[in-house]
Amino acid sequence: MDVFKQKKYLQWTVVLLVILNLLTLTVLWLGRPKHPGPGRSSLPPGEEVHRIKQLLKDQLGFNDTQVEKYLQLRQVHREQLERLDAEIRELKRKMFDQVLKEQTPQTISDSLLSQVLAKQAALEKLTFQHFLALKDLCGPGQKEKLRLLMREAFRPNTPSRPDRPGSDAQQPPPPPGQAEH
Repeated sequence: MDVFKQKKYLQWTVVLLVILNLLTLTVLWLGRPKHPGPGRSSLPPGEEVHRIKQLLKDQLGFNDTQVEKYLQLRQVHREQLERLDAEIRELKRKMFDQVLKEQTPQTISDSLLSQVLAKQAALEKLTFQHFLALKDLCGPGQKEKLRLLMREAFRPNTPSRPDRPGSDAQQPPPPPGQAEH
C-alpha cells in the first residue's frame, strides 16, 4: 500500500472514531438515569408517603395518629433542611466565586468557611432534634424497636439487612450488660 492510501485510511479512521466518541457521549448524557439528590427519594411523593406509613406501622407499630404526627414533623423537618441546604450552597458558591476573581486568594475566606461550618452544624442539630421528636412519638415498646432500627440503619458497611433471607450481614453485638445465649 502506498503512503497516500495509508494517509487516507488514517483520516477516515480518525473521523469515524470521533463520530463514535460523540455518539457514545450523547447516549451516556441523554440516557443516564436520573438520580435523586441527597436526602431525596426516587419514589413519587405519594408512594414515598405510603412506604413511610407502612414502615412506621410494620417496624415500629405506630398507630394512625402517630403516623400523621410523624408525617407533619417530617414535612417541617424537610422544609428546614431545604432552607439550610440552600444557604450552604449559596455560601459555597460565594467561596468558589473567589477562585474566579483576578486576584485569587491563596486561602479560603475564614468568615465564609466558618459560616458554612456553622450552617452544617445547624443542619446536624436539626436532624438530631428530628430524631428526638420521633422518639417522643414512640411508646415504651416502640422506643426499643426504634433503637434497634436506628442501630441497623447506621451500622457501617451493611450490604443487606440481616433479617432478610440470604443475607450474609452479621448481627450487631449485644448491648452492654446483656450476655449472648
